[in-house]
Amino acid sequence: YVMYGWPEATNKIDANLSAFVKRQGELTIECGILMWGYRVVIPKSLRRALLDELHNGHLGVVKMKSLARSYLWWPSIDKDIESITGSCSACLSQRETPGKSKLHVWDFPPRVWQRIHMDFLGPFKGKLYLIILDAHSKWLEVEHVSSTSAKQTIEKLRPMFCRFGLPELIVSDNGPPFNSEEFSKFLICNGIRQALIAPYHPASNGQAENAVKTVKKRLKCALFEKEDINVALSRFLISYRNSVHCTTNETPAKLMFNRSLRTRLDLIRPNVHVNVADKQGKQIINARGVNTRQLVVGQPVLAKDYR
Repeated sequence: YVMYGWPEATNKIDANLSAFVKRQGELTIECGILMWGYRVVIPKSLRRALLDELHNGHLGVVKMKSLARSYLWWPSIDKDIESITGSCSACLSQRETPGKSKLHVWDFPPRVWQRIHMDFLGPFKGKLYLIILDAHSKWLEVEHVSSTSAKQTIEKLRPMFCRFGLPELIVSDNGPPFNSEEFSKFLICNGIRQALIAPYHPASNGQAENAVKTVKKRLKCALFEKEDINVALSRFLISYRNSVHCTTNETPAKLMFNRSLRTRLDLIRPNVHVNVADKQGKQIINARGVNTRQLVVGQPVLAKDYR
């Protein structure tokens, strides 16, 4: 058709040549080679070899298409380039991680200690810590443990459950203590459900992960200032529990106990009870009454009859 002319009725041409019909005014023959503009039109038998040549440097789809546009063409070349790059094992092994999906947040529980998040911190200077965070109040508990065994974890949880009650749900990673049979039996016996996050995706337990980072940062500050770790941890916890949380806009203590924890900062506030006691003491002094007499059993006394 290129050499001797295209028929007027294009509907009589084979449907496989439709891509050539659209470009019939741009197709030429040079030295016996079919050209589309300055690009060589490649026959079907040579396409695979040229695709391999284009992908010889393991270029991506965009660069391969750009390179092909400078030399060659055939119908569906873009689709074939995408296919070969998508089936190259070497390229797939080095492909970048897909973008993050839409953020899925945990539902805010309506009650305190209904859902708690757990994780381990450490080893930090040879010590391990169990981190527990209440999802409603953001109340934080930090317990020193000798190991990450299920037995140690249960020993720390028992007194905590005695203080705050049994939660409905515990969220944790897939670590050995949390997916063990012993820990599972402990939860079943106490009517507690367990949610294990997706493996290799710690962000699913983001509340516990953030708590671990916060506690670890404070421990590092204590080391820098050569402060006792246990004292520093206690000071941090009382300050944290009395500070407004950015998510709830309330302090963990207020949501947990409906009151603030008394700290040394309360000493600078006017205290009504102390003021009343001081004034009552002054009233007693100013009354100038007789000193209270000390009597012994059997001692004769005079009693006045007011009738």
